[in-house]
Amino acid sequence: MLKLVLLFASLFFYGYFKYINFFASIASAVSGVDFVITKVILPIGISFFTFQCIMFVVDHRNKPHNATLLDFAVYITFFPQLIAGPIVRPDVLLSQIQSLSKHQITSANWSAGLLLISIGLFKKAFIADQFAPYADKIFGLAAQPNVTLSTLDAWLGALCFSFQIYFDFSAYSDIAIGIAALFGMHLSLNFNSPYKATSMIEFWRRWHITLSDFLKNYLYIPLGGNRKGQVRRAINLMITMLLGGLWHGASWNFVIWGGLHGLFLGINHIWRAIYPSTEEVKLTQYYLSNFSSWVLTLLCVVVAWVFFRAIEIDDAIKMIFSMFVPNLTPSSFLNQDIVWIAYGVLGASILVLTPPNSVQLALCLHKNIVDPTSINLAGTARNFLSLNIVNKYAHLIWPFLGISAGTATISILWIFMFSLSQDIPFIYFQF
Repeated sequence: MLKLVLLFASLFFYGYFKYINFFASIASAVSGVDFVITKVILPIGISFFTFQCIMFVVDHRNKPHNATLLDFAVYITFFPQLIAGPIVRPDVLLSQIQSLSKHQITSANWSAGLLLISIGLFKKAFIADQFAPYADKIFGLAAQPNVTLSTLDAWLGALCFSFQIYFDFSAYSDIAIGIAALFGMHLSLNFNSPYKATSMIEFWRRWHITLSDFLKNYLYIPLGGNRKGQVRRAINLMITMLLGGLWHGASWNFVIWGGLHGLFLGINHIWRAIYPSTEEVKLTQYYLSNFSSWVLTLLCVVVAWVFFRAIEIDDAIKMIFSMFVPNLTPSSFLNQDIVWIAYGVLGASILVLTPPNSVQLALCLHKNIVDPTSINLAGTARNFLSLNIVNKYAHLIWPFLGISAGTATISILWIFMFSLSQDIPFIYFQF
């Protein structure tokens, strides 16, 4: 009974703080009566810890766990991921909380954690925040009624935001997982090079993985999943993604963003049903198909991001119209900022699109590197530091690695704090 009270209380406060004025504005538009309340301040991170409350209650009903009130409090308020995720399932974190006495703060975990924190700070300060000014300027121009964007500017704005949101949010996830690693705690992977995806289904297996798992296990499957035919699956996907879009914010833009992803996923499943991936094709056809699938997937993702970023629906439509209806007016930004744009694209390409073999060749650290993600780099560091030969010469290696990791982290943190021309907060703080 207490857990049901917790569930409904969480949903009530979440609904009030996040959606009360959204639904009040709809009621006002329908009735003509002003129902909008005075401005409601959204508690930071409410979406994330509300979802964790829901998972705690639902998982306990399905498989009871022996969690004390203190365990629950630590699970909900574990500070590294409290504000913006990853969204951690109880079975991932509770067992670690309950065995904290067995966790030791090791040099391997600290090195992996500092590496992740350093990568996260680098992604945020050197990549995401370099794209942000261009995205802000161009989307700001799209919001002005008498301004027509050139096709080049429209694409520049859409691509800048696409890179900004990925590096911004994955940076926070890296930092959160890295801080947890310092305490010997392991959080769930949240990103796995999503812009390498060759289908929308694969994209959602790589993007915000913990949210995808939540939507799948706590919404899509309870709705019926794919157990009742193709039509019902398409409906369930659309409902899931519409609610996933609404989860991001009380705005029709987010609903449209979620609806587009629901539509793309439905088409993707239909395509797979008509053309199964098990068909034998020649090697050349396979690579051509993979490349075209990657381009089409990235195109769908970028177009949907326009609705996610735009303030008003009209602004998003204006941007997309400019992207696909040629307007050859020279770019307002490209000539004067070509160095910074090239720098950002180069950094993005290295971290997102570098082939795994090149990364393996460059790092030469561990045979199990399969993807250039931050988690794999940290895992490689942890595995390397656990080798017997490393332990044998620990008295020589640990001081060097500790000083190197600490210097790198402090240096990047210093640059992160003092070299930025403007304050650009993490995007997902608003959710």
